[in-house]
Amino acid sequence: MSEKPFGYALICDDIRNEVGGKVSLMGIYGTHLVVEERFPVRLPKLGFFIVMILPRALDIKTLSIRIYTPGNDDDDAPDIEGEVAIRPPTQEAKAPYLRFTQSLLFSEVVLDRPGKIRVRALCDGELIKLGVLFVQGSGAKEEASVSTDDGT
Repeated sequence: MSEKPFGYALICDDIRNEVGGKVSLMGIYGTHLVVEERFPVRLPKLGFFIVMILPRALDIKTLSIRIYTPGNDDDDAPDIEGEVAIRPPTQEAKAPYLRFTQSLLFSEVVLDRPGKIRVRALCDGELIKLGVLFVQGSGAKEEASVSTDDGT
């Protein structure tokens, strides 16, 4: 495993907490969100399921999740940012990694233009890429299936 923090984000239409501690993700997007309407587009909901693996040896002090909407390419100015409280591990914990999961669900999301929704984590000052979703109009549907851009 990596000695650096890493993770991923799944972007979906809805997130539901189920009995028994399960989480159901509805309408998970692959690489593209293709909209039929003209921009700006209103989505009833948009969910982000984030998983991070943090090496315990790094003794991470600060962690925040950042989300950037289409048109925002400034890594220092996220559209949404939230701090994550990191609890110190218990003495009996032996695992070399801490696993962190977070579900974020937003209502009435307005996307003004096509572009990228980027998800990042800021971990002790280091920006970590967790995922990207390309947003495009239906006229670009054919291009969506052949895109190899990794969103960086």
